[in-house]
Amino acid sequence: IQSLKDKPALFIFGGIIMLAYGIISFIKLKNDEKINDEEIDRDIIKRNYGSLFIKGFLLNVINIGVLGFWLAVIISVGPKLDMQNSRMFTFFTSVIITYLVVDCLKILLAK
Repeated sequence: IQSLKDKPALFIFGGIIMLAYGIISFIKLKNDEKINDEEIDRDIIKRNYGSLFIKGFLLNVINIGVLGFWLAVIISVGPKLDMQNSRMFTFFTSVIITYLVVDCLKILLAK
């Protein structure tokens, strides 16, 4: 955490990327025409989920809040698990799988 505090360029870089993403999304939103529901349904089906995954992953990688959260989890949970790699791997794998299952349930319930 100390090394991040001494590198404000990382914050500026992340902010610029987030700002650029927001501006591009805003411009695309303004340029889109209003379309009917059938076209929206077809567009959702054609969506490339791989690119959506990569975009979401990269946005979360550069998000300092997400980085801070996971560092806090490591700092608070790590000593309780004696910092053993196998126990830490099991813990984080179970957390990520739980997030994935809950998100899938939310998607199914939303449909």
